[in-house]
Amino acid sequence: MKILPLDFEHLPEISGWFAGVKWPMPGADSVLPSGFVAVDENGDLVACAFVYTSNTAMAYMSWMGVNPEMDASVTSHGLKCVITKVQELCQKLDKKISLLMTHTKSEALAASLYQLGFRRDSGYYQMTWLMK
Repeated sequence: MKILPLDFEHLPEISGWFAGVKWPMPGADSVLPSGFVAVDENGDLVACAFVYTSNTAMAYMSWMGVNPEMDASVTSHGLKCVITKVQELCQKLDKKISLLMTHTKSEALAASLYQLGFRRDSGYYQMTWLMK
């Protein structure tokens, strides 16, 4: 499986993944910071994750998703590879990232993140506000 930088050409398909689970994805101009996609041997997109950084020691990973038409074992592996690549990016930046934050409502993704060294905090609410 290859891990490639996220590109505008990937967005139509990725948007479809999120639309399929009724999660509205903002326009390309507001979501394409840096990030990665996993691509299988046939060139098909498997998984993605976006990472937002600023001139601080904190980054935020969001818009993690998988291709709903693929087997869960393939997409799980692909997503773990993408998240690992995000972690590597955060360690290599000029301003080293000391805190990579994310959120999920998926227990399976939370378990995968835990396996990759993320900690789980309880007692917090995830709040989102999307402009219409």
